[in-house]
Amino acid sequence: MIKNTPIKRSQNLVVLSQEHHHALVFCSRLKKAHEMDLKTLQFFVKDFWTTNTSTHFDNEEKWFLPEIENNEIKTQFIAEHQQIRMLIKQIEEATTDVMGIVLKLSVVLINHIRFEERTMFPYLEKIIPSDRMGAIGIALSKIKINSQKFTPEFWKNED
Repeated sequence: MIKNTPIKRSQNLVVLSQEHHHALVFCSRLKKAHEMDLKTLQFFVKDFWTTNTSTHFDNEEKWFLPEIENNEIKTQFIAEHQQIRMLIKQIEEATTDVMGIVLKLSVVLINHIRFEERTMFPYLEKIIPSDRMGAIGIALSKIKINSQKFTPEFWKNED
């Protein structure tokens, strides 16, 4: 049996990892949204984007983009943020069924979180000097983490 041990994260990045946890919960809820009407689903996605993910992306880009020297990591980081923003926009602008786009958003967001937690954050922990990382950690610690308080709680309506 393979034992999954939690990733030991720098205290300076814990806020972002906690936000990642909320995003994973959001993704699991998206997978249960198959019977939601278009407007409710759009509102659910927009609510999470505006209360959590948009600011999260802005903070990551502000604090880490200038620090990333590895072109492969930087390219993937930027491309995935752009792809997620595009999917959010497609969901917001849709006039018909969006479940396919919603499920794609869920997969892309989960994979992006894995990339950041398993590749990008360990890379940043190695390359950013501890005094700079400490300053970033102080700035990030002022972030208020929002857990989504959305109704109707459609993810609880399982048969």
